[in-house]
Amino acid sequence: MKANLEKILLCLMFLSVVVGCQTDSFLSSASSQTFVQDFNPEFIDILWVVDDRSPMYRNRARITSEATKFFERLDAYGAQLGSKYRMGIISTDARSGRAGRLKPDGQPVILTNELGTPAQRSQSFNNIFSQVINLKTSADGKGFQAAVAALDSTFVSDPAIPLIMVYISDSNDVSDLPDGETDGVAYYADEFSRFKNNPELISVYSINYRELESGEAKNQDTNRCATFDRADIDIDPNFVHRYFDLADHFGGDTADLCGSFADLIQIRGLTLRDLPRRFKLNRVPALDSISIEVLRNGEAVAFPPWSFDSATNEIVFETVPPQGTTIIVTFNPA
Repeated sequence: MKANLEKILLCLMFLSVVVGCQTDSFLSSASSQTFVQDFNPEFIDILWVVDDRSPMYRNRARITSEATKFFERLDAYGAQLGSKYRMGIISTDARSGRAGRLKPDGQPVILTNELGTPAQRSQSFNNIFSQVINLKTSADGKGFQAAVAALDSTFVSDPAIPLIMVYISDSNDVSDLPDGETDGVAYYADEFSRFKNNPELISVYSINYRELESGEAKNQDTNRCATFDRADIDIDPNFVHRYFDLADHFGGDTADLCGSFADLIQIRGLTLRDLPRRFKLNRVPALDSISIEVLRNGEAVAFPPWSFDSATNEIVFETVPPQGTTIIVTFNPA
């Protein structure tokens, strides 16, 4: 009896070793990696802050035309991303009772990409923007202050979604500062950041005068198309380009007010992130063994064609795989 029991135990031990070896062999011959594709935001808020002082009136037709073309690019890019946007327009006027009021005065409008056709949205934007340029009101440009007022009241933005701010002016920002504060850009960058869960959700575009190059003369058409004789950038020896600096702070972009800014300014800030189309494997695969599956909520979905980059050991899709999907790559190691 004892001998038989010992034989049984030896057999069980032998089987355990065999099974273990077989399992190790199987794991070493096949591998899989899982990648989760992120989301880009479903919603985007865009706030235009437009200088409505008299000098801008001088070049209103061209500025309005360029701004409208830029709007059309924003509109088309949002559609390409599948994002919905809200878009409001305010002026840099921060006088009591006027700071942050949406335009048009008395009948404020928030544009969305669910409002009519692209052509109708473009016309609506053109009408609102041209009214702002035609007002010729505030004595000082306080765009930062006006934007804070709007975000506090008339254009409240969800803290979890991206905010784009577009500043258009021919002057510097002279927004009020609390006692003891001297850096307007740093102070208002903090003010804007408090509206968001993450400052990376904020992007700023600034369209303004650029500094003249050495030996370059002022020109009404090419470089000083609004204020000509007394532009802040030309007469203030301590000039600090706060609008451009705010754009730099938040990783946005800048453009020359007197140039074709509609086409030159980049609009990548509309996306929270650049979603990847390249996915690096942790082992070198046998090329003929690679298979890919893309799932959403456990069900297979269509995905773009792919190739394998042997130099970087990456799966490379022709276009970005669908947002929110799980990508499973199965292969045998080479």
